[in-house]
Amino acid sequence: MSKTNKKRLFGLMGGLAALLVLAAVFLVINHKAQTYQDDQAAKDKEMIFTLTADQIDKVSYQAADGSPLAFTRNEKGDWTADQKPDTKLDQSKVGAMVSGFTGVTLKQTIKDVKDRSVYGLDQPRYTCSFTDKDGKTTKFYIGSTNDAANVSYLYLDQDPGTVYAAASSIEQELQGKTDLSAFLPAASDQASVSGDAAAKS
Repeated sequence: MSKTNKKRLFGLMGGLAALLVLAAVFLVINHKAQTYQDDQAAKDKEMIFTLTADQIDKVSYQAADGSPLAFTRNEKGDWTADQKPDTKLDQSKVGAMVSGFTGVTLKQTIKDVKDRSVYGLDQPRYTCSFTDKDGKTTKFYIGSTNDAANVSYLYLDQDPGTVYAAASSIEQELQGKTDLSAFLPAASDQASVSGDAAAKS
């Protein structure tokens, strides 16, 4: 083999080796990036409460500027208002609120909190509780919202020294729902029900 061919061969081998090194570096970086994304996705799915909505039999909450509201499932599995048990409710609206309680995504846990006022929890905007089918009641408080991080701060009654930064969806589910009217069927639905009842009579 001539010297020229040897140089070409060595050049090709060197180029191939460089490509292999670059490919290996790319695979390592890509693997780390995928692992980070998987870790973030798992973290984003971490929930504060482990219960699902169908495991809840009673919920209550009160906004700082509203009246206390409480709902209980009846033997048929439908939600009723404790204040007015005979009032017809929009079950989907109550169900969405209950799902908002249990489906709270955890963003950050802040331990050993000495001053809850930093998070608006010295005067909570909402006081909430739910009771599961085993009769266990969980009470928690919602304070201020960090719009930049899209989180609301809350703490549990049994652990006042720990503050959780939760996805703001829980507060958004409660906004504007300060009285029972927020859970009534739409006017058109009520009119339809009234018309059907009149027709049957």
